[in-house]
Amino acid sequence: MKPSVPHFELDEDERNPELFPNDPFGDNLNLALRIYESINDSKVETKFRYEFSADFKKNYPGRFEFDQEKNILMDAAHNAAASQQLNKYIKLLVANNFFTRKIFLLAYLQDKIYQDCLRELLSEVYNPEKDIIIFTKVKNDRTQEAELLKTFIE
Repeated sequence: MKPSVPHFELDEDERNPELFPNDPFGDNLNLALRIYESINDSKVETKFRYEFSADFKKNYPGRFEFDQEKNILMDAAHNAAASQQLNKYIKLLVANNFFTRKIFLLAYLQDKIYQDCLRELLSEVYNPEKDIIIFTKVKNDRTQEAELLKTFIE
């Protein structure tokens, strides 16, 4: 948060799990709709919320992108809140028997708080006895060294 910059958060009473049940986009969508409604001083009808959900998923690759055929999940979670949502989605996939063993391929940039991301992401879905974590780097001057990331789980 920055001074004099508008800030939006989704309060507990604004969460609507009935509208997006078991949907990892649910909180993000509800927050986006909250911002839209605030800026436009209007309420979005339920039928348009579902259309918005479908459009959002189609136009934002890299967020909860799951290929059922290859059994691969890709996500660009780069902060603790996004990592927490990813954790929820992975738990949902595990509960529905998509994953029994997980291989995490992780890279972070230096200006991201990777410790919080990893803590949120791995808190409930990582099983060190059967899962694997591979830390790597991305082609970016700001990439975090894989060896430093590895120290988080040692």
